[in-house]
Amino acid sequence: MMLEIVPLVEELLPGLLRHARPSVACVCTTRAKFLVFDGSSSRPACVVEFGDADRMRRVERILAELHVRVPDAIARPLACERLSDGRHVLIQEGLAGVPWFRVSDNLGSAADWQRLLERAAGALGRLHTATGDV
Repeated sequence: MMLEIVPLVEELLPGLLRHARPSVACVCTTRAKFLVFDGSSSRPACVVEFGDADRMRRVERILAELHVRVPDAIARPLACERLSDGRHVLIQEGLAGVPWFRVSDNLGSAADWQRLLERAAGALGRLHTATGDV
């Protein structure tokens, strides 16, 4: 499946990928998500997910509403399409950030951890308010 991700993104979103050799990483939790990197390892160009039509369209609508309210923390949906084989795909923009397993790499003091906690609490507060609005 990973081999089809880059051609699919190029087909559905022409011009999004600009480098000769984009790469794909798969994050598998409850549902697999494919991060497509294009020239920067700190920010994926997009994130691709496959699923049933109802769920993909519902997630697209929710992301669109939340992105308007919290654009720095919620990725904007870029495409939600039915594929020729019947699957549905949702592609959303990538957000810059550090993978969760690297967060502590640059936190050397208690003050660093406190600032992270304050930023996280602020982001969660904004997300909670936006979710309530939606």
